[in-house]
This record gives sequence, C-alpha cells and structure tokens, in this order.
Amino acid sequence: GINASEAKIIADAVHYHNSLKIPENLSDESVVFTKLTRDADKIDIFFLLTDSIKNNTLDSHQDLLWNLSMGDANPVIIEKLLNNKEALYSEIKSGTDVCLLQLCWLYGMNYNSSLKKIIDNQTLSLLLSIMPKTKGIESCIGHIARYIDSRIAI
Repeated sequence: GINASEAKIIADAVHYHNSLKIPENLSDESVVFTKLTRDADKIDIFFLLTDSIKNNTLDSHQDLLWNLSMGDANPVIIEKLLNNKEALYSEIKSGTDVCLLQLCWLYGMNYNSSLKKIIDNQTLSLLLSIMPKTKGIESCIGHIARYIDSRIAI
C-alpha cells in the first residue's frame, strides 16, 4: 500500500539504522527517517537496560550486557568516550565496556529531544549504579552529562 519512493525511505532507515555512518548518497527524506530510526533504536536499547536496572531484573537479562560480567573498563573505551568518539564493538571486554560503548552512542544522537529522553529516564545515574565505582567511570559519566547539557541548552 505504499509507493516505491516511500518503500525506499523505509528500506534505507531499516538498513542503515545501526551502521557506523549514514551514507552521503541517501535522499533527504531517507536521511531524516534514518536519523529518527537510529535515535529511536538507541533510546530503546537504553530503555531496556535501564528498565532492568530499575526493576532489579538485570540478572535475568544478562544478554543486555552481552552475557559479560561487569568487570574493569577497557581504558581504550574510556579514552574514546572522554574524547567524544564512538567505541567499537571489538573493544568490549566486559559488561562495563558495553555500558560505556552505549554511552559513546550519545555523541551520534541526531536530535536534542532524543538526548532529553536519555536524561528524563535517568540513564546516566542508573548506568553509574551498576558500573564499578572508579575515577575513570565517574569522569566518563560527568563528561557525557556535560556534553548532553551543552547539546540540550542549544
């Protein structure tokens, strides 16, 4: 029930929702819907994780942390987060790294309203509550909080 142009926009949004970068050759409409889909996907993943933390059900949803124990943070991921860069899946060694990598996603959020959702859901404090209490992790949380505040204030 949709025309070929609309089908292409939907297919692009689905295809590129989790790509590292959005291709430059997409139509303006595809870019808008791809950006929306990318933000929505990240918000959904954060919601699943934070909901499990809030409801004390994370133990039965370890797949959210790739079935890894929390453990120490990979210094490479900490450095990337503190330098406003996205981390790579290949750098994940612990559940803590999964959380930090997901926080790196916030640099790629396309819409300030998406970042506002992250704040409204108390994502940063909830993730901090399950990660090891180290200066590196606290620095990461503070850094990303300041980044979000600067984006939302725009």
